[in-house]
Amino acid sequence: MNERTALFVGSTSALGQSLAATYAQKGWNLILATRDVVTQAEIAADLRLRYQVIVHEIPYQATDTAGFTPCTEKILQWGCPRRIFFLTGDPGEPASDILDPERVLYMSMVNYVGIASFLAKLYPAIIQEKNVRIVLIGSVAGDRGRAVNPLYCAAKASLDVYAQAMRQRLYQHGVRITLVRLGYVDSRLSYGLTPPWLTLSSRDAARQICQIADKTKDTNIIYIPRWWSFVMLLIRLIPESLWKRLPHF
Repeated sequence: MNERTALFVGSTSALGQSLAATYAQKGWNLILATRDVVTQAEIAADLRLRYQVIVHEIPYQATDTAGFTPCTEKILQWGCPRRIFFLTGDPGEPASDILDPERVLYMSMVNYVGIASFLAKLYPAIIQEKNVRIVLIGSVAGDRGRAVNPLYCAAKASLDVYAQAMRQRLYQHGVRITLVRLGYVDSRLSYGLTPPWLTLSSRDAARQICQIADKTKDTNIIYIPRWWSFVMLLIRLIPESLWKRLPHF
């Protein structure tokens, strides 16, 4: 198999589609993983036709950890990917999620636990392969807890700390982990909910992420768009005694 193979978990998202197309255009072979297998089949067929690359498809459901073993076994039959992108995420329904224990578990699984569980299955192969870059799509929401979506903030903060720990653990094996703290990006989940003038297109976000993933220089954390780093710095500097008194936003 072509050594230049990229895995996209959450491939039917707007960002996932843009990233997959970008790598296909560069001649990389692709492995697409998502729960929406019907849409994924359409995307895969289009990528094969347009770019003449190999595109494999597997089902992925973040809450079905029992299904991770057959999924990862199939991936490794095709060869360990050199680029691994986790694009799964769900901001949920903030008004009601905190009242539903099942939604609490779901939000954790989709935004953090499912990712860590899936990587656990790939871990032995990754450390043998080396020269692997893992890109985790986090969120600026993980920088500080907000009353409007506590479950999403908590899950993305967990992903952030997980990335830090795994980055240290895998460094000696030549594996690099980049966490993308994503701001507003145009997607089906955010449509109509984010200010248009602050919302980045999925194509622009994909272009910036690809530049980071393909750099030889190690990039640990990146904000996209980059100006979010200054916004979140100011937000993190607000004392907790004041933060808890602010209006919900």
